[in-house]
Amino acid sequence: MKYTIEHIVHDGQKTDIIFDFGKEHSLISIFLSGECDLLGSFLEHIDLVLSDKFERAEVRGNICFVEVHKESSRVEYLYPDEDDEADGVINEETISTTELKQLIVEFVAKREEFFRLKKMGKDGQVAS
Repeated sequence: MKYTIEHIVHDGQKTDIIFDFGKEHSLISIFLSGECDLLGSFLEHIDLVLSDKFERAEVRGNICFVEVHKESSRVEYLYPDEDDEADGVINEETISTTELKQLIVEFVAKREEFFRLKKMGKDGQVAS
């Protein structure tokens, strides 16, 4: 699944990143950025299913619920609102479990790199 890395900007400073998958897969963007503090737990459950230790797993985060099966996983947005619907955000999406795992790993790595560089004083300001 293709994405672009976008920066969240606050007061002229880049404060975080998001993976932008476009409207078609906007729920995956919401999942990754909204559950960033819990992605390790999601990964643990995915690994348990992929290693056949569990047939399936269910994980509820802050804003998403994920039902993990070996072949595919269902991501559900727990708190959709009218603005989301107007913006074309879907409430539920099915994705290959291995692809979801890969996207989580990539997001975590890119986010760690962003904060490491930011801490070093690199790439934190937005050009005027």
